[in-house]
Amino acid sequence: MATTNPSVGNEAIAKHPWWREAEFAWLILLVVFAYFLRAGELPIRGEESTRAEIAFEMVEGNDWLVPKRFGEPLRIRPPLQNWLIAISCLALGSWSEWAVRFHSMLATLLTTLMIYGYARGFLTRLGAFAAAAAFATLADMFAMGRQAETEALFTFLVSASMFVWHWGWTRGWPDVLSFAAGYSFMALAMLTKGLQAPMYFGGSIGIFLIISGQWRRLFSLSHVFGSLAAVAILLAWIIPYSQAMGWAEVHSIWFGDPAIRNAGISSWKVGDTLAHLVTLPLELIAGTLPWSLLLVPYLSKDFRRSIHMAGSQVQFMTVCLAVAFPSCWIPPGGQPRFFSPLFPCVAVLIGLAIERCVTERDAVKAGLNRTWQIYLVVMAGVMGLLALGMVAVALLKPFIAALEPYSGPPLVTLGYVAATIGLAILILRLRRSTDPSLARFAVLGVAGFTVLALSGAFFDIRVRRSENAPAAMRRLKEQLPPGQQLVSISGQLDCLFPYYYGRPVVRVGSWPRSAEDAVPTYFCFQCPGASRPTLPFAWEEIAAIPLDRNHHAVSEDVVVVGRRLAK
Repeated sequence: MATTNPSVGNEAIAKHPWWREAEFAWLILLVVFAYFLRAGELPIRGEESTRAEIAFEMVEGNDWLVPKRFGEPLRIRPPLQNWLIAISCLALGSWSEWAVRFHSMLATLLTTLMIYGYARGFLTRLGAFAAAAAFATLADMFAMGRQAETEALFTFLVSASMFVWHWGWTRGWPDVLSFAAGYSFMALAMLTKGLQAPMYFGGSIGIFLIISGQWRRLFSLSHVFGSLAAVAILLAWIIPYSQAMGWAEVHSIWFGDPAIRNAGISSWKVGDTLAHLVTLPLELIAGTLPWSLLLVPYLSKDFRRSIHMAGSQVQFMTVCLAVAFPSCWIPPGGQPRFFSPLFPCVAVLIGLAIERCVTERDAVKAGLNRTWQIYLVVMAGVMGLLALGMVAVALLKPFIAALEPYSGPPLVTLGYVAATIGLAILILRLRRSTDPSLARFAVLGVAGFTVLALSGAFFDIRVRRSENAPAAMRRLKEQLPPGQQLVSISGQLDCLFPYYYGRPVVRVGSWPRSAEDAVPTYFCFQCPGASRPTLPFAWEEIAAIPLDRNHHAVSEDVVVVGRRLAK
């Protein structure tokens, strides 16, 4: 039977349900302000349009089984994310940017709240709040948490598989319940992004049970039942999909992702591999700023000795990180986003470090508290530099045209500067406090600054620099007959175009070679922005819709809409 770990501090075991604590409500507000409020302002970009197009075709064709793009099966990933996009858009009655991204924002919120609940099993309200707030305001999460990509959803499901399983293990749940819950979340993660999930979940719990002396549980009936729960979830989609498409297509779904196909050792180059071994850790540190600086105490033996009462949780977090890190670090194709399912583990360790730095009372307290004080002073300095930079850009903008996208209206800039300075003063005033209730406000001050910067000032810059494809599409629609069906005469067509056009676009197999080839009156094709192909018939260009993320004087890539002229 699993044993419950001793509590850390006299607040660790809550006197009432953790979801009724004030910090829980603060976290909801933090995530709403950080992700939900402005998620629709940035145009769809990157692979977001592909995810949305697949979901749209599921609804239009009433086929929720086979992921399709332009009416053709897409053999890259299973369809859970596409289902959620479609359900979100149908429920919200809109296919807007905000609706398409809703599932990622919800996943980010659920992950944040899960971290708080898990951490409250062994940390005080300060430590649990710091862990959850840190996750919600990691630099990389601002990119992933409000995009219609797989990372936010995948992070929630993979971390839930590990956290819920270990939550049950520490709280003495029946093994069958812990394994079934963990494996179910793992299976849902597989239906989102494939084979990364079982490696992370299975490897983590397997190694943890072995090093903790609980290896017999790996051969228990409860473990078998949990595994079967995952198999049942997967087969609920795999069997009907195989009946519709064949087993060869099932193989393509699981192994068709280019990241998997190109992961073989034979494709590695020595120089690229060595460079990746150096750069990936630096990219992960940068991606988990500003909180990754608080992992420094773990280098101290005194600090590591001071956290012995949280041994099971720290041990499990460490195992999870150790299992996942090599798979991202060693292959030269590994990306920082591949490590995002482990960000919740990093956040829990950060929350523990903050709690110890503020409240530890033994011989090492003075050194730990100095670490916290230095961190807050550094963050206040960063805030001051950002405020100074915003003022400098605003003053120089009239004289340097290139600065135009980097500064907004004067009153908005003034508001950002005032808020940034106010938060810097707040955390400086609280830096020496060892009162957990006051330290929570210092944590909230750092989190608030991160939201202000990355969902405020820097987000404004991204919006101003972005290409305005929606406006170009509105102008196009004014020139076309209402509801006009378009046919693409190029094999390639970015999904961004049909997404903003709002109607499916039919693709033909090849370029027309003669005037007799069947080409409708209205057609489109994709090409570099500065060039146009020679067509074997007379035509006129109606519009060129830019596909670039950011605005350029001459677009790098466009979809040209043309009208065929009568002979």
